[in-house]
Amino acid sequence: MYRKILLCFCLFALPAAAFAGEIMFSEGAQSYNEGRKAQQAGNYEKALESYNRCMIVVGEENNPFKKFILNNSAIIAVNRGDNEQAERLFKEALGIDPGYKSAAYNLGLLYYRMGDNARALQVWSHLFNFPGDFAVEGDKKVDDNNKVVSPKPMFEW
Repeated sequence: MYRKILLCFCLFALPAAAFAGEIMFSEGAQSYNEGRKAQQAGNYEKALESYNRCMIVVGEENNPFKKFILNNSAIIAVNRGDNEQAERLFKEALGIDPGYKSAAYNLGLLYYRMGDNARALQVWSHLFNFPGDFAVEGDKKVDDNNKVVSPKPMFEW
């Protein structure tokens, strides 16, 4: 009897759960795309609502849209003049994926617009893997021949 119940569960419940996951992902993708369209149209409130809906539908954990939502929300914060929130969101996106070039570029651009050219150049130097020529002088590492090897790590994302 228990085997039949277990068999029925495996045959019907597990595929239904996987199907539900696909529906949630599809609905999350739709919300994310609606958010992008609203953001491009300058409707930031609707964009943030759509991004929040995507986070709720798909969930916080392992959400493939999360880094993009954080980056886009940071851009909205910049447009609203909230540089502190923008910096926090860009860094949070980079915490999820340190190789996320759009967020790193945007963080550098934020620093540049704030007049902090040294930090902007550090971010961009890291972003493009330059050998250190654009790093602040005190941050350079040199070898025995006084040749620049690499910049010191700028900061933790």
